[in-house]
Amino acid sequence: MTDVSLSCPICWPTLLTEESYHICHKGYLSLFPFLLELLPADSPHLSAILDILHDPDHLWSLYGLRSLSKSHPDFGQGENYWRGPIWVQMNYLALRALHNVGHFQQHEQFSTNT
Repeated sequence: MTDVSLSCPICWPTLLTEESYHICHKGYLSLFPFLLELLPADSPHLSAILDILHDPDHLWSLYGLRSLSKSHPDFGQGENYWRGPIWVQMNYLALRALHNVGHFQQHEQFSTNT
């Protein structure tokens, strides 16, 4: 197993074997530590997560957070269940997490748009 240095600031270090490899999907999956409030307010990952949440080219939309980044090649393709639709439960977790880490401005803007 090897420890992989990742170029994606929102993804977490991964131990890989010869049969596996890491793919960073900017979406709900990579946000779970933040959404479940496991990420401390002083985490070095927080700034990148807040940037991707607020970026309309990634997760931000007028109706809530997309499940997968709009810039991802699989966005809206094929079986679309996890490839773009907005899930109200995940948006609730994002609101709660924003409030928890003290980003009230993003929390207020997000809650007025969803």
